[in-house]
Amino acid sequence: MQKCRLNAETNIQTAFQVQYLLTVSDRMRQDFFNFHPHGLLLSNYSKPA
Repeated sequence: MQKCRLNAETNIQTAFQVQYLLTVSDRMRQDFFNFHPHGLLLSNYSKPA
């Protein structure tokens, strides 16, 4: 039972880390598009509808 609980906590931590990385990369991508001359054109294709 203890091992199962520890595993769940590890999974939650991993999920938070993945979410954080996705958020950071998303911000970096948005910054890139803000400064890139063709940013609007590219972001129209790269963003999900």
